[in-house]
Amino acid sequence: EQLAKQARAERARNELGGLEAAQAVMDAKQKRINREIAGGKPIAGRIFARAGDGGVTAAKMFTGVLKAIGLFGKAAPDYGPERRGAPVGTNFIISGREIRTQAGFDDLAFSIVVNPEDAGWQISQWRDAVVDGGVIIMNTRLFADDARRRYRIPPSIAVVTTDASAARKTHKVPETVTLMAGLLKSLTVKGIEFPEDYLSEQWRIILTKEFGDKANGSKIIQANMDVFWETYREALYSGAESVPRALNVPDESPEFEKNPPDKLLTGSEAVAEAWRQINPGVFAMFPITPSTEVGETFSRFWADGSVDTEFVHTESEHSSFMTIIAASAAGVRAVTSTASQGMLLGKEGRRWLAIHKLPNDEV
Repeated sequence: EQLAKQARAERARNELGGLEAAQAVMDAKQKRINREIAGGKPIAGRIFARAGDGGVTAAKMFTGVLKAIGLFGKAAPDYGPERRGAPVGTNFIISGREIRTQAGFDDLAFSIVVNPEDAGWQISQWRDAVVDGGVIIMNTRLFADDARRRYRIPPSIAVVTTDASAARKTHKVPETVTLMAGLLKSLTVKGIEFPEDYLSEQWRIILTKEFGDKANGSKIIQANMDVFWETYREALYSGAESVPRALNVPDESPEFEKNPPDKLLTGSEAVAEAWRQINPGVFAMFPITPSTEVGETFSRFWADGSVDTEFVHTESEHSSFMTIIAASAAGVRAVTSTASQGMLLGKEGRRWLAIHKLPNDEV
């Protein structure tokens, strides 16, 4: 098995090298025009999905698409409580300039909805957060105008619909990846341009980096290529009334504010609020009940710019512990949140705290 993995990795490197050597180019002037259209303020978007839907991976890959056409992008997950079915909202930012500040995710320019009937997300969450001139991109068999009527989407918001579930059944491509093609279509409606053959090559490179070392990597890459471009060309679009040409939304990110909120908090929310006030250098976490809401609440603080913490989503509590221990050794205030089972999984790292006499505290 190990030899097979090494062989697949070597094959992926070879394919990637060939793709990068033969890739087409995009005119620098057009990239500059795209940046001017996007503007310099962060533009907020969010994928409304569930754990396992691939929202985080899709958003991460799409930032590569943005880079290829001259824009800047950033993505980070926002985990919901497991008692609501583990909803995962992946926040992403688009900008025409290097991203140095966060966008506020209360006002979205783009809302991507994997399942509009999902009880884990209220319709108001993905509909009412979208600003006038924004776009809702949803997975549904309905025509765009029919979806607008069904979900009472205001005429000031554009709607893009595509049957992403069908693509999952026929090509085994996650709905989130398919819907990102709808996002790309929305950008072109707002004036963003690119050579399709160039971006097709760039998309293949991005997919090869992500899936090239998988056992059936070639099939996965080709399926994603086919579905992405088919959706880009055929997704149904219902325009908004008076859609602004520029993508910008007001940048009203608050400064670091130290006063606690005047409201009742749960225990997890209180922990996150305390961390907001101390603004730690690193927060590493793997979600686990009942502490998932700590990460969910803190991720909102991170998204709206209330903190400038390095927010790291790890693959396990063991990795969370080792991440904050390394940060502490470097002189950075670092925190994590977990449950009793997570403490047991990460206990190997706790002895390093004692050995190196690093500052630590458990609550």
